[in-house]
Amino acid sequence: MAAELLLTFALEETLKRVSSIAAEVIGLAWGLEGQLRKLNQSLTMIKDVLQDAARRAVTDESVKRWLQNLQDVAYDAEDVLDEFAYEILRKDQKKGKVRDWFSLHNPVAFRLIMGQKVKKINEALDEIRKDAAGFGLGLTSLPVDRAQEVSWDPDRETHSFLDSSEVVGREDDVSKGSAVDGASHIRHLNLVSRGDDKAALTAVDAKKLRTVFSMVDVLNGPWKFKSLRTLKLQRSDITELPDSICKLRHLRYLDISDTAIRALPESITKLYHLETLRFTDCKSLEKLPQKVRNLVSLRHLHFDDPKLVPAEVRLLTRLQTLPIFAVGPDHMVEELGCLKELRGALKICKLEQVRDREEAEKAELSGKRMNKLVFQWSDDEGNSSVNSEDVLEGLQPHPDIRSLTIEGYGGENFSSWILQLNNLTVLRLKGCSKLRQLPTLGCLPRLKILEMSRMPNVKCIGNEFYSSRDSAGVLFPALQILTLSMMDGLEEWMVPGGEVVAVFPSLEKLSIEFCGKLESIPICRLSSLVEFKISICDELRYLSGEFHGFTSLRVLSIWCCPKLASIPSVQHCTALVELDISSCPKLASIPSVQHCSKSISIPGDFRDLNSLKKLSVNGCKLGALPSGLQCCAYPYHLSDIPEDDWLGGLTQLQELSIGGFSEKMEAFPVGVLNSIQHLNLNRSLKSLRIYGWDKLKSVPHQLQHLTALETLWIMDFKGEEFDEALLEWMANLSSLRFLWIWDCKNLKYMPSSTAIQRLSKLKELTICGCPHLKENCRKKNGSEWPKISHIPTIFIEGTRV
Repeated sequence: MAAELLLTFALEETLKRVSSIAAEVIGLAWGLEGQLRKLNQSLTMIKDVLQDAARRAVTDESVKRWLQNLQDVAYDAEDVLDEFAYEILRKDQKKGKVRDWFSLHNPVAFRLIMGQKVKKINEALDEIRKDAAGFGLGLTSLPVDRAQEVSWDPDRETHSFLDSSEVVGREDDVSKGSAVDGASHIRHLNLVSRGDDKAALTAVDAKKLRTVFSMVDVLNGPWKFKSLRTLKLQRSDITELPDSICKLRHLRYLDISDTAIRALPESITKLYHLETLRFTDCKSLEKLPQKVRNLVSLRHLHFDDPKLVPAEVRLLTRLQTLPIFAVGPDHMVEELGCLKELRGALKICKLEQVRDREEAEKAELSGKRMNKLVFQWSDDEGNSSVNSEDVLEGLQPHPDIRSLTIEGYGGENFSSWILQLNNLTVLRLKGCSKLRQLPTLGCLPRLKILEMSRMPNVKCIGNEFYSSRDSAGVLFPALQILTLSMMDGLEEWMVPGGEVVAVFPSLEKLSIEFCGKLESIPICRLSSLVEFKISICDELRYLSGEFHGFTSLRVLSIWCCPKLASIPSVQHCTALVELDISSCPKLASIPSVQHCSKSISIPGDFRDLNSLKKLSVNGCKLGALPSGLQCCAYPYHLSDIPEDDWLGGLTQLQELSIGGFSEKMEAFPVGVLNSIQHLNLNRSLKSLRIYGWDKLKSVPHQLQHLTALETLWIMDFKGEEFDEALLEWMANLSSLRFLWIWDCKNLKYMPSSTAIQRLSKLKELTICGCPHLKENCRKKNGSEWPKISHIPTIFIEGTRV
């Protein structure tokens, strides 16, 4: 039934086209009025017959052929009508330049040709009506269920409702191998997944094709396309569009994205029916034809290079999609005011070229229902702050805007209209270097994502950030993601004052990085957090508040905060999956709960963190690990390790990094070895990084029990007494897929060939900083090469061999 319903839809669309064109064409058709009226009447009657066919479960082969013939005639009719429509559009472009309405030098000849085509279609429809009567199909007034009717979307490969007799190129067609045999009815051809494009094109009638997807150049070949509506050559090997592309008069959709095309021919501007043109990621394309303005039907223009904004873009008044507009001598911002139908996303670059508010207002953004806007100033240092503020005021968007990015803004204050954006969900403020105070954002009811970066003159996050009123109720009620990055001048982050019911009640991700002067971070009222990351905050000393009630926190990462002295206890963060504390040298110990008040520390007993899968503590110069600490520590000095199985409670642990203990120790602590030996019981551990030190003589043999291990790093075994060869027990690591060997200065040999062959799942071997082993693993004459040559991927000193 789907095919019949699709045919119904196609014919009704054709009928609509006849009706819309008839009023303008019939009076100019030089004797074709009667034929066109008859065509209109025939299609109206056929539509009723087709509805009767669509209501039946058609199984008779003759009826199926009748439907196919009807579809062929419908396509032919649409092509003819398209030619009339093309002439109307061409005429509009040539007003005042030619006297003849038709494009041919001989209008009489054109009339005869078109008359013959229309007459032929009418005769075919007469025969189809007669055949329908023979099948018992007739006029009906019964309604047809239209819920299943579909249209073909050129952004999709092929619609699942298209009849297999007219589509080829999907995976199932490829497997059949005979999908193009006798393919006279095929209209849509997807060659992206076939590979043999030439054979497929030879097997079909290229003149009838309406859709072609291909990754090879099909325009500079022997095929003659006449009826193409959609041509997708994305990532194809085409390097040049031929001048003859103008002959594809029916073309609606052209995609040449991610190709090496260097220029578009001027003839492309004669494709008056073209509605969508895509040329993103065309690195070699430097400019567009001068007369792109002639593409009067263009609705969607997709590109990513500001220098490719079409000349006189204001004349493309049907445009709905324009991703980039670069202000400059050739493009005044007021051109955007002419594009009344713009929607979707738009980035406006080089706003420093806009003089004042009056000029900015001519873009008429407040009247355009855009979903996403990006305002970009290229050089905020050279911009007058007064001018920037004036221009931003004039760029006020429609209140329904969903996403707004402001980059390089040179003003000291923000426009007040930001308080009116009640539907805003995403706000990004980047590189606003003169801004001294953050705008008031706490009362935006739907704001979900807020990113602020590179604003060095903002010194404090204060009450003005939260609300302009003393009593504000819930602040940032919908915010889920908050990011502060490269806020070099930020020194203080205050909690809101006044009568506040809640602040950040929905916040899930908080990221703070490169805030070099920030001394403390308030964490009170952030119990909804799922992910909390802090990195490279040189002056950060503490987190203000406790992690009480943080039952949703899954990731806590604190990295490179050299003055951080303590963090609150995480023992109640029972959902914690990943804990990473790195390069925080002032964190001197990790005591158990009962000792946390006596030292600068990371307090908390980790026994309750049963969900923990990845835990790394390094760069903290730790002196002791308490009993019950469920963690790993590397590569710093640990000396007081309990002898019991102190990792055994981590039943979900998937990644472990351990080692780098005191240089005075001659072996791994017994507690560590006992833990490693028992980690295989639940088979959760998949990745292990083991760090050595100078006095070690071998890799601990207890590792051989980790039969579920998939990734193993052996690192920093630099001592002169370290074994020259990796031991045979490595063959027991039956699940190992990736093996990394780094900075093992004395290591010369791999295990025996027999042992390595038993590592049947090993896919990748990496060797770096191991001079002797590197020499012995050379591809040509290394003694170890025969042992490892079967491994699919091998890297030595960063180079694949």
